[in-house]
Amino acid sequence: MELFIAAAVIALLLLVLGNGLGLTLIVLSAALFLVSAAILAVFLFCLTEIIFSRRVKGRFVRCEKKDSYKFSVAVYETADGEVANTFPCEMKMLRKFFYRPEKDTVLFYVKRRNKVYDGISLVTTVVGAVSGVIMFCVTAAVMKSMF
Repeated sequence: MELFIAAAVIALLLLVLGNGLGLTLIVLSAALFLVSAAILAVFLFCLTEIIFSRRVKGRFVRCEKKDSYKFSVAVYETADGEVANTFPCEMKMLRKFFYRPEKDTVLFYVKRRNKVYDGISLVTTVVGAVSGVIMFCVTAAVMKSMF
């Protein structure tokens, strides 16, 4: 939603400052291209971390929100101690479905950052990387057709 508001503000400013519709579309397409490249880079980074991580067994302990985080994260008990998840906890009504303290879970442990990726994070990363590639290719094709 914020992306659309920012795009509308940029388009409005360009049009008010006397630029044509063609330049406005080029600037918005370039901005969308950069945003899609950033999204793709983030998810490819996460996918790379998952690929080179160590698989460990862990058990869900709790969801917590620290002052350094802007969101709640799942905390798992592993052989290395308590480790926080990289991605935020899911919605409150789905926590009982996704996070079961009585069951061991396969986690992807990133020692360098002392974080884990759980199954939900894995699915989120794969879907995000695939959609990032699609969005990047579409915006690249749009940019190519403009020039």
